[in-house]
Amino acid sequence: MRAAQVLILLTVCAGLVSCSDDRSPEAQLRDTIDAMELAAEEGRRSDFMDHVAPDFSGQRGRLNHQELADLLRVQILVHSRVHAVVSNLEVELVGSRARASMHALLTGGPKAWLPDAGRVFKIETGWKLDEEGDWILISADWEPVL
Repeated sequence: MRAAQVLILLTVCAGLVSCSDDRSPEAQLRDTIDAMELAAEEGRRSDFMDHVAPDFSGQRGRLNHQELADLLRVQILVHSRVHAVVSNLEVELVGSRARASMHALLTGGPKAWLPDAGRVFKIETGWKLDEEGDWILISADWEPVL
């Protein structure tokens, strides 16, 4: 191999390494949760559902992938504005799986300052890494916090 070819090969390899995602798995999962929150708030149901596994199971097996998509669609249609504030996010990693628990203040209403409806929920989620190394939601259970 000539010196020029070696230099090009090293440059390409260095570029690939610098483009790799060097954030921790926990940071990647937190970013995914943030992206889902933003997609829901902006009414981008498809973008939200891109992070949900086809075999998703919610509410202790009573909700599947399609039913979650339908639930999100209804909320977006009923409320002209949906907003979520996530707090107390705790992540536990176990290999290629993770659990994340959080509180979320969910509000909906017109584009006015005060919402028509709002409630705080405790949410427990399960995640796995897909073939591309992205976190996808495999389970979620939630209940209102009084």
